[in-house]
Amino acid sequence: MDKQRPAAVNWVTAGKVTPVKDQGQCGSCWAFATVASVEAAYAIKNGNLLTLSEQEMVDCDSRNNGCSGGYRPYAMNFVMERGLMKETEYPYLGTDHNECRLTNSTGRVYIRNYRTLSSNEEDIADWIATSGPVTFGG
Repeated sequence: MDKQRPAAVNWVTAGKVTPVKDQGQCGSCWAFATVASVEAAYAIKNGNLLTLSEQEMVDCDSRNNGCSGGYRPYAMNFVMERGLMKETEYPYLGTDHNECRLTNSTGRVYIRNYRTLSSNEEDIADWIATSGPVTFGG
């Protein structure tokens, strides 16, 4: 990495991570992980922390399976292509709705790309310390 790793970093106390959320009985961990990554990246880049919609991904990401599970790379591609609305505009219900309720929200948050890190712990620590929080899993 080009940046020097600090001895410690806490993205929560830095105000770059939203509070813990509850997915309930819905198997939407893939959406929660994706949204948390996007929220943190947005806060680090823009200085303000937004709470974005997991339910939008559950309802509208046709490459994933709503409450039956999903694959984070597909979810990241969804955010690149369609963006995410704020949680207040598309609140979490924890159920499969199957009907996508997208609106022409002007405040959609997009990403340009995402990165898959190696499993090397030093690389992961460098990334967390200098770039932001990470998520793990499929």
